Amino acid sequence: MEDNETLKVTTCLTCKKTFRGNWRQTNARKHMEKHEHSNDNECTLCGKSFTNKRPLEAHLMRHFGQMPYNCKNCTERFPTENELRKHDETTHNRKHICTDCGKSFPYKSELETHRRSHTGEKPFLCLKCDYAFADSTSFRRHTETKVHNS
Repeated sequence: MEDNETLKVTTCLTCKKTFRGNWRQTNARKHMEKHEHSNDNECTLCGKSFTNKRPLEAHLMRHFGQMPYNCKNCTERFPTENELRKHDETTHNRKHICTDCGKSFPYKSELETHRRSHTGEKPFLCLKCDYAFADSTSFRRHTETKVHNS
């Protein structure tokens, strides 16, 4: 069951993205700051904006084919060591394995969500229509529909 804080909503004044939960005001503020600085770190080649300089630099390296970090398990290449690590973690090092079907996941939280497909558990309940969901993403998508925003 959700508490009153989870039901409150903060909306971005620029793009109308909504934020819920205990950290909604902090997350909304950080999000809105991105709009304020959206042109500070913009790619001059394609116009894509970034929240800070590092991702822009990695993006530009991709434009120019500068991919110095090679995956040891496949042919993928990356502009930063961090992107290589993330690739390895999510593609080749999937340590969380479902005991029911053998499917593997890079993160424990993804395995826990998957397990609900076997158990039928749906812990995310819409208070307006009593529809239940197995994962928070589907629940959030449902609650942000026009039916529930009127």
